[in-house]
Amino acid sequence: MKDEENEEKETKVEIEKLLEEEKINKKTYERVLMAKKYIERKYNILEANQINIEIIKNKISNSKLSSQKKDEFLSNLNKKILNFNRIKLNHLTITDYESLCIIGRGGFGEVHICRNKITKEIVAVKKIKKQIIKQHNQYKHTMDEQDFLSKIKSPWIINLKQSFQEGDYLFLIMELCQGGDLLNLLKKNTKLKEDQAKFYIAEILLALDEIHRLGCIHRDVKPENILIEKNGHIKISDFGLAKLSDITFKEDIINFKDNTYLHHAKTYSCVGTAFYVAPEVLYKIEYDKSIDYWSLGIILYEMLIGENPFKGSNNREICKKIKEYENHFKFPKNTKISPEAKDLILNLITLKENRLDSANIKKHPFFKDFNWKKVRSMKPPFIPKIKNDSDNSNFKLLKKIEKFYPEQIDRRKDPEYLGYNYDENINNLFDIEEIDRIIKEEEKKENETKFRNKTPEKKNNFIECYSNIRFATEINTTSNNNNNDDSNINNNNNNNMILTSRNIINNNIKHVNTTNGRKFFRPFKKFFFKLNSIKAK
Repeated sequence: MKDEENEEKETKVEIEKLLEEEKINKKTYERVLMAKKYIERKYNILEANQINIEIIKNKISNSKLSSQKKDEFLSNLNKKILNFNRIKLNHLTITDYESLCIIGRGGFGEVHICRNKITKEIVAVKKIKKQIIKQHNQYKHTMDEQDFLSKIKSPWIINLKQSFQEGDYLFLIMELCQGGDLLNLLKKNTKLKEDQAKFYIAEILLALDEIHRLGCIHRDVKPENILIEKNGHIKISDFGLAKLSDITFKEDIINFKDNTYLHHAKTYSCVGTAFYVAPEVLYKIEYDKSIDYWSLGIILYEMLIGENPFKGSNNREICKKIKEYENHFKFPKNTKISPEAKDLILNLITLKENRLDSANIKKHPFFKDFNWKKVRSMKPPFIPKIKNDSDNSNFKLLKKIEKFYPEQIDRRKDPEYLGYNYDENINNLFDIEEIDRIIKEEEKKENETKFRNKTPEKKNNFIECYSNIRFATEINTTSNNNNNDDSNINNNNNNNMILTSRNIINNNIKHVNTTNGRKFFRPFKKFFFKLNSIKAK
């Protein structure tokens, strides 16, 4: 194993030298890496699914289910395998979707709310122009975004359903967060109360924790990229400018949890949206994940003050003010915010050496008595009003500039984007945890059925034991008043009857684990407690 690692390191050093000497074209090298990833991913998905099928078969065989149920489970598994092969043969295409409206437009393309023509599911579709990616040399960032989203399943991160290329475009099919985004919420409310701001900042921080834990710096944290779900909780989107760690994700589909803590690569490139970008990014000096906490501080300021601290007529002016933030950053006069909120903002909008990290943000007095473990179960300050699945009232709709797809569809697949294809239906087809849950539920149902069939007999035993104990106890009480040999013999016989009956009831009670069983024996519950206090004399 060590020899393989040493060999890999040596190869990497050699390639870096060749790249520096320009003997290998950097763009070509990036495309080769992407092709390698694509082949590895395809192989690993197939291998992982094969392993999962064997695990599921073993679980079914070793379960306590009846033979009939086991056969039923195996039959369903075979159907899933056939479905898996069918899905693989079906080519993803944008003509499967119809555009309902446009909710976003940027330098690289548009975001549409779409309906799947087959399943009728409402989704968000990000449409990216390949030509613009080439012009701005954003190939790696584009591929990294898809690569990151295809591997992550988190309540804090937007869920990628499918991705594919078609002709001149790349498409990301994602879940739709119908509550809109944080920007629209701030426009409607101007300012938020401190308790409201605290909730959203806490959720954004937990989302950033998840992103950083997975070896990624977002680099474009802003209200437009904070989406709001139906239930009012937030999710982070748009990883087009994200920086993945130099330590890449292992292609282990079965156990992704092994890649929990990754080292963040130091970065120098200038990215982000002007209002929220940290000064070290503008100076093009070394920076790390703390730039996301600067952006968090700006968002908190906007929530409580109602405006951005670095206003300007153009990006150049805004960037200049951020570079010289010590001279330009200030709170308006008569600002009505708590000293704790003010102190937290000042400890985020500061030099990276002094900027608070996640752990210290959580310990800050602004979050005093805040329950970080129950954030996801808290009631959000604003619950979006949604009429139906296609309701777009929480978005600012944009005018259509071009057709969603041309009349003559170009099915061309460019080789450099071969690794862009992803379908969660294939990747999550054999979910072991879900199968485990279903097997346990079926085992429970079968146990209840078996118990229900035996219940009348058990109930009769209870009634008989109850009568025996009552009868024996009454005789003992009478006999105790007559101190003779016959009464002592009767007492001993009755004591044995009481102990036997007690044991029968105790044994039956131990096996009453089902809901139906508890209902049957509820009338005997009080008697059972009395029974334990009876002592044979």
